[in-house]
Amino acid sequence: MDLLLLLTVLLGAPQEERVQFIPRVSKDIYLNAVKELDQAVELIASEPREAVAKVTGILTNSRIKYFECRLKIEKVVGETEERAFFPYQVRGRARMAVAERSELQAREAALVDAIADFKKSVEAKVRGSADL
Repeated sequence: MDLLLLLTVLLGAPQEERVQFIPRVSKDIYLNAVKELDQAVELIASEPREAVAKVTGILTNSRIKYFECRLKIEKVVGETEERAFFPYQVRGRARMAVAERSELQAREAALVDAIADFKKSVEAKVRGSADL
């Protein structure tokens, strides 16, 4: 792994989060995804592999188009709810937890996958991802 290059990319990235408006017609899919992501966060400490699987399910859902942003979800006309939605960052954290519990060869593979997720999160300018 080229850690120096990775650190340069991560530390040099601007940290400005995007906000994505989700209209009422799409709210259910995003509210469910946010709920699943919150559950994955809770699983990181106890069941990191399950957390990875949950987040991967979110990331592969073809109905979800926006990632690594803050969602401004329209619940009813004129009323929105803002939620953080950073699945790559969460999956990267879960993969780091998997790596900590793995043997050396599996640990390396998990860390490479975690770095790839953090890179995507940094590219989306998510605050805190560069630190991870």
